[in-house]
Amino acid sequence: GSRRGAAGPRTIPISCNKCRKPLSTTVFVCSCDCVFCEECTYNHFNTNSHCPTCNRTLTENDFTELVVADPSATQTSSKTALFQNMFTKQNPKSRVLSFQDMCTRALRQQDDTRGGFKFLMKQFLIETTKQAQRFQQLLSAFEALKNEFMTLKQSRNSEKMRYEKAIQTLQQQ
Repeated sequence: GSRRGAAGPRTIPISCNKCRKPLSTTVFVCSCDCVFCEECTYNHFNTNSHCPTCNRTLTENDFTELVVADPSATQTSSKTALFQNMFTKQNPKSRVLSFQDMCTRALRQQDDTRGGFKFLMKQFLIETTKQAQRFQQLLSAFEALKNEFMTLKQSRNSEKMRYEKAIQTLQQQ
């Protein structure tokens, strides 16, 4: 990952929940709010219907394919899409747009936003759990190296004392 520096805070990329590679092109979001890169999606789900992250059984309809977009492509179109969705009639036979139509669409968008936030929080939880596991692995490795260092230091001190004792014995002769 990136380090904190003069440029600003550390960037933590959203990663595939299986291979842990940062997501940068085509991604698949599952109904269980797990996300996978294209390679892992095809490799895993061609032979297995269980999510490798949460073990939920998924069907073909449980996947949403998305493309990671550039910010310039989404900044203007997201607001337009939001309003276009609100200005869509519920009943195609109706000649006018009603407040009920707009309110219904707005509530659906709020539910979608809530779902997006839930997805984001799950991904944050997955990432922080993985980082905590990695930290524990590093801490264990550090403790093992520290113990090995202490053993080597004690051995060195013991050898040093034997050497000094041998020098004293030779000097007395």
